[in-house]
Amino acid sequence: MKNIILLVLLIPVSVNAIEWMGKEFDEARLFVFNFEKSKWPLDNLIVEGRLNKKFSKDNALLLNEKDIEVVGKATSVQPYETPVGLCYRPRHGIVFYKKNRVEAWVEWCFECKVIRGSPEISNVFSIDWGALASLVSAKKMPITVENMTPEAYNSTFKKEIRFVEEKQKE
Repeated sequence: MKNIILLVLLIPVSVNAIEWMGKEFDEARLFVFNFEKSKWPLDNLIVEGRLNKKFSKDNALLLNEKDIEVVGKATSVQPYETPVGLCYRPRHGIVFYKKNRVEAWVEWCFECKVIRGSPEISNVFSIDWGALASLVSAKKMPITVENMTPEAYNSTFKKEIRFVEEKQKE
């Protein structure tokens, strides 16, 4: 009787994996929230490392690799600084899942230009807000409570950058 030896190689394969901040994920979902609220307390997207129970993953928009690439570029270091307000009313966020568990997240406020997440965004002054606004608008979701167009938002954004540059020269 012959002995048959079966050798099985287990090679980790990521099917349709997406990457952000150097990590791989199975999926990423864009959330739009707090639009009906104008006063505090506002809802946080993530509570104690998990998706807030007030939100459903199924009600968020599934993003593709190209969308994540836009987010990656928008949250990387840029050669300018943007003014930052203190209101922080996050209305947009992306949750990154691996095996149906929250592995990373990012949420932001277009009005005051504050962004936070995990892993931490190291340079909050370097966000390309225009790119994030264009992504959200392309997904047919509102950018601001006033429902600005990406063009109007980008125009305001560029004016703010010019203002900061002029102040830096003084």
